[in-house]
Amino acid sequence: MNSWMQVRCALAACSLMVDLGCSAGRRELWIIPEGYAGWLRLDYGIQEAPPLPLDHGKYVVRMSRSGRMQTSTVNISAIDTNGYYSGDAVGLKPLVFKWPAPNGYAIQNVYGNGVLKANRKPEIHFECVFAGTRDQFLSNCLDCRDWPLGAMQPRRFEKCRPR
Repeated sequence: MNSWMQVRCALAACSLMVDLGCSAGRRELWIIPEGYAGWLRLDYGIQEAPPLPLDHGKYVVRMSRSGRMQTSTVNISAIDTNGYYSGDAVGLKPLVFKWPAPNGYAIQNVYGNGVLKANRKPEIHFECVFAGTRDQFLSNCLDCRDWPLGAMQPRRFEKCRPR
């Protein structure tokens, strides 16, 4: 899948989440390691995993450099209202997340994956976030949806040609 197709798929996923009423959950504050470039993935509803901590009514997602995290928390938040920050020992810097994505270091893509239950309530299974520059995103050939647990990074798209 080429980069433009990835962008279109991500936009479709965003639209689906909004259509499903995903704003019913708590807002999330993602804290990404300083300088991290690549996909990050949060898996929700994992029984043995710790819950996400709450800070002023918002869930805090503090990602490690592994880029992969699991939580027992089940949350359905609108990805466009979540906050994204780059964190280091000194403090937090807000990261831009908008379309079209900016040229500098920012959140380039965000999408969730889930199902619509019989009662019309959505259940989100995981959320993927890409942090980095636009060039890093467009040349990335990794499929966040296909990230086996324990693997260092997601698998490559079969037909991807990096820019």
